[in-house]
Amino acid sequence: MAQLPYMVSASVARKILEKIKEAPTPSKFTPNYLSTTLGFEGANDKAFVSYAKSLGFLDAAGVPTTIYKQFRNPSLSAGALARGLMSAYKPLYERNERFYELSKQKLLELVCEETGHDHDNITAKRITNTFLEVKKLANFSEIDGSVQADDAEENEQTEVQELPTNNDVGNLKHRVGKLGLSYNINLILPNTDDPKVFNAIFKSLKDNLL
Repeated sequence: MAQLPYMVSASVARKILEKIKEAPTPSKFTPNYLSTTLGFEGANDKAFVSYAKSLGFLDAAGVPTTIYKQFRNPSLSAGALARGLMSAYKPLYERNERFYELSKQKLLELVCEETGHDHDNITAKRITNTFLEVKKLANFSEIDGSVQADDAEENEQTEVQELPTNNDVGNLKHRVGKLGLSYNINLILPNTDDPKVFNAIFKSLKDNLL
């Protein structure tokens, strides 16, 4: 079962992220930086360092990453956080690609399915609440757009590679030079679903006749 990230106080996670956008990027993000610079001194607040690592905002040593810096950029912030959330909660994405659009109750059910927790488990509720609170600062439409573009390109390539599957008699007509000479070829396709057979047939026609 997956271990999904969360904060004891979901609202604190969002507030810290809002502060990060205002404060300069530190050389290293530590609990001391969290308390002295950002002003979050609570014992539970220190867990944000681990949460930020799950988002990909910090590396293992606590050094801010590229996505951390993108999050601080107003024009990139919401999209960067969305990508971070997709990474942190990847197990949920693998169960439901639109998990971030689920209602609170449906998301809680998904969390419980993934973690094995009961529906009234406090940890499952904290995971759900943390995601929903942090999501307020994210924009998943940028991710949706890139996925749709990739899907469209893949579909287009698939359409180009599709082979005829009609086993009826084919009628090919070929004109030769200015004489207007033409002839018909009646091609009976074999009763098979193997695309390699059709590839071989049409390649031979192209190489020798067309």
